[in-house]
Amino acid sequence: MLKKSLIIIFLIILVDQVLKFWIKTHMYIGEEYHVLGNWFLIHFTENYGMAFGIQLAGGFGKIFLSIFRILAVGAIGYYLFTLIGKKANTGLIISISLIFAGAFGNIIDS
Repeated sequence: MLKKSLIIIFLIILVDQVLKFWIKTHMYIGEEYHVLGNWFLIHFTENYGMAFGIQLAGGFGKIFLSIFRILAVGAIGYYLFTLIGKKANTGLIISISLIFAGAFGNIIDS
């Protein structure tokens, strides 16, 4: 299951970064791209803070967020490898792999 988990993580990070690059080079802030009509669309906006646009001011905020992201990825990674070692439910391992990939992508973006 470790190999499958690593493949999922790699593919999600790759797709995430490619899409972000495409959006930043082909769209302007506020533009929308309708992928599946009104059901699924991409709206380009920037978020320089953390969840819900919350920002911590100054250099301390940037350092704090960076340390938090690294600790979060470490904790999620540890939990994921623990689950794999215990041969946990495949759905749970895949779910945590997706969360790990998203958290790791946040480190790349910062």
